[in-house]
Amino acid sequence: MSLAKNQQYLLKILYDHFIMYELDKKKNLPAMDFKTICSKMNCKKEELHFITAVPFERKELLYYNVRNVEGLMIQPSGIAAHSSNKYIKEKAAEIIGRIKDYLGITVSIIAIITAIISIIISITSLYDNQKAIKALQRRMDSIEHIKMSAR
Repeated sequence: MSLAKNQQYLLKILYDHFIMYELDKKKNLPAMDFKTICSKMNCKKEELHFITAVPFERKELLYYNVRNVEGLMIQPSGIAAHSSNKYIKEKAAEIIGRIKDYLGITVSIIAIITAIISIIISITSLYDNQKAIKALQRRMDSIEHIKMSAR
């Protein structure tokens, strides 16, 4: 799974856990322990640190350590990010931006190639015209020479 999908999935897992906590606060903790998170996401704890880096920075997640439970808890900004599919949309915008950049470069290269081809065709046409003019001039000179010698 891509990083954006993993981040979005993590928010979903924590949001679902938070809803369960809200339904029964006596049975559940507001946070989910790292072992459960890693199990649900099928990743190692080291990978989880990489996945959580940006959501932590944006204060969408909170580190939790209460009653010997170390884990993560979703914050209101994380709930908003989950419900708006924030990470998926950011990744899509990044891909669209790259495509636009690629197309801009491609169009520029095509324009340059077209300009070069036009210049080459113009030079070739000019050279052919000069050859035709020289041939006509030689022919006119020979006609004038014939006229002069016929007099």
